[in-house]
Amino acid sequence: MLNTAVSKKRTPEPAVFIFLTLFVKAYKATVMNEIKQLLSLLFKTGLTKGLTSVMHEVVRYIPVLQMDVQDGLMKELYMILTGCVLPSKLDPPKKPVLPTQTLQVSNVALTVLALDTLGEFEFQRHYLEMFMQYISEGYLLCDSVAVRLAAVRCCTAISKPFVKVYEKVHREHRQWVLALIHGVLRSLVSAGVVDPQLEVRLCVLECFCEADRAFLSHLAQPEMLQLQFMSLHDEKLEMQEAAVCLLGRLSELNPALVLPRMRRVLLETLSQLTNSGQAKLEQHSARLLTQLARQSPKFMRPYLGPLLQALLPKLRNEMKHVDVTVHVLHAISELCVVGGAEIVRNIDPLFQKLTQLINDSSSLQRREAALRTIGRIARSTAYVVDPYKDYPNLLDDLLR
Repeated sequence: MLNTAVSKKRTPEPAVFIFLTLFVKAYKATVMNEIKQLLSLLFKTGLTKGLTSVMHEVVRYIPVLQMDVQDGLMKELYMILTGCVLPSKLDPPKKPVLPTQTLQVSNVALTVLALDTLGEFEFQRHYLEMFMQYISEGYLLCDSVAVRLAAVRCCTAISKPFVKVYEKVHREHRQWVLALIHGVLRSLVSAGVVDPQLEVRLCVLECFCEADRAFLSHLAQPEMLQLQFMSLHDEKLEMQEAAVCLLGRLSELNPALVLPRMRRVLLETLSQLTNSGQAKLEQHSARLLTQLARQSPKFMRPYLGPLLQALLPKLRNEMKHVDVTVHVLHAISELCVVGGAEIVRNIDPLFQKLTQLINDSSSLQRREAALRTIGRIARSTAYVVDPYKDYPNLLDDLLR
């Protein structure tokens, strides 16, 4: 069937790839010779989702064939993404190909698949080096939103092996690796600030938030931070929340630069929560406080008193304020994890509000948020048995 498809220059039926995927998963290394003979034929069918799923299983269950899989995939990816033939391993080293103008993508679906495949497989660094600048300077700036999203994910993934090896590289080559990493990161951070599409900007920050500490240490450098601070003033509230989440993680790596900016964000958030009078902005402020408490508990501990004083008046029973109340409860529950004497000092007015919300069955979401907050308070203050003495109806309300 594969021979027929290749001879007629057609893509094989999806069932062929499904069968091969299950075949490799079932028989593993015992079918190594059979799969090795099929690899060249499979790569002639062209890059498809079915092919990549088969190759994932081959790499996973027959690791001996990993190099063969990488070489075959790389020929396809290099041709699709750069339009050139992959240089031979025996050729003398050359400078990586760079885009000479804005890239025009004719087949968006195939390009997205190629970028995703490049980021998913653990290719050797000398292969990845050939793509890093081309993708960061070309596909990150192309007209297609789908391609830019795939380029963000791909750039993040292919830069991680270089970040991982950076500390182990010999001193003579370390500067070169650092320049390579920072070149890609600078393009990503710029895309996270200036890209016209919200989903692309948000994708950049989400990829950064999921990165490990070694990766974040490069983002915590002053020149990178100055660009990232601009996301705090993005017109979209989702971007501001993602930026706060990222800065919370970076605060441990470069507190001298990040913490002053976070204090400013905290003051602006408190002012907005107290004075805006708009439900949307109050929800946004509560979400920002939740992120700050979750990502930087030590930073938030000295400010617990003013925070609770600002949050408590927002715990209202009216149905029109349900969404605001739920987000405020989430913020309070995160602050309870931070702990401190301020929670104990405010436990009476806090519990009075919470018991009222538990007793009100008009909103299930609000009751669940109130119950979660009670659990966090009990865990952080050891106020476990006394609530049932101080509020005799609490148990009945919980069981109702």
